[in-house]
Amino acid sequence: MKPILLSAFILSTSAFAQNDFELHSAKIDSVVSGFTENAQLSYSFVTPEETLFYGVLNHSSGLMQIENQDSSFEIASITKVFTSLVLSNYIQQEKLDPNDKINAYIPFKIKKKITFKQLANHTSGLPRLPETFFEEVKDLEDPYAFFSTEALEQYLSEGMNLISKPGKQYAYSNLGAGILGYTLSKIEGISYKNLVKSLILEKYEMSNSGFDPENFKNTLTVPYTAKGKKCKNWNWDPSLIAAGGLISTSRDMSKFIRAHFDKENKELFIVTIPTLQISENMSMGLGWHIVNTGGSNILWHNGRSGGYTSSMIIDLENKKGLVLLSNQTKGNLDDLAFELINL
Repeated sequence: MKPILLSAFILSTSAFAQNDFELHSAKIDSVVSGFTENAQLSYSFVTPEETLFYGVLNHSSGLMQIENQDSSFEIASITKVFTSLVLSNYIQQEKLDPNDKINAYIPFKIKKKITFKQLANHTSGLPRLPETFFEEVKDLEDPYAFFSTEALEQYLSEGMNLISKPGKQYAYSNLGAGILGYTLSKIEGISYKNLVKSLILEKYEMSNSGFDPENFKNTLTVPYTAKGKKCKNWNWDPSLIAAGGLISTSRDMSKFIRAHFDKENKELFIVTIPTLQISENMSMGLGWHIVNTGGSNILWHNGRSGGYTSSMIIDLENKKGLVLLSNQTKGNLDDLAFELINL
């Protein structure tokens, strides 16, 4: 099917010309054509002046353009960006410093001193998951529903096993992000879900985003494995929900992206300041990976859960950004995202 420009998908056409749209949509179609039947992709491209939405479904009769900008997807680890933004709000409000130790805020015996910054930039030395994680899991199709807050607190009280000295080495950690959200909620005595809602979702009018699959029955896309098998939505216990529990839409994520173009949003600026050099072309802010593409530094994060894949990029220098949301764990959306942002 040749992509056609649909007026419903464009809020403004001042900058994004039809040939640009056709080029982007053709790239997206080529990826989705490799998905299994009923899998779909939702795409938004954002500049300060306009938002483009494009959706495509791999139907039994071929690729079909659909309006899915208001369909819900698990964004998985992109949630970590929101967790770090809660931290940034605390920093902006001078409630804490990123170099403060979490040990002062949670009443457990932690042998090593770990800072909020180290949790946010993955240098805490914590493993990807607790060693006891799979001892608690009763259903591998919904794993994070079973590692309870009580299990996390027991893990913390027993000292936590580190894979490296805090602050010395980058090691991506779902556990670290979970503990960050857990600790931030302890400080205010407010649940992590409500912190994200009040500090981020409400501020940026992301009214169709949240954490409970039950609240999105009418809009939640059916998740599929890479082989096309229907699978379960993930239900997150509060213990590690800050690592990947957020559900959102392309429309809501486009609002979040556009907010980054406003220099008055100081809390959004704080998380983009490099805190660690990982390699020649990549550094870490707070939550964000910062990638040097040769021409500019761009913010990037991705996500993958049991049946969803996502990728988000924001180019602050050139004021453009995009998000790709899919209900299938097949293919590498990051390659597509970087190709599209560079077009």
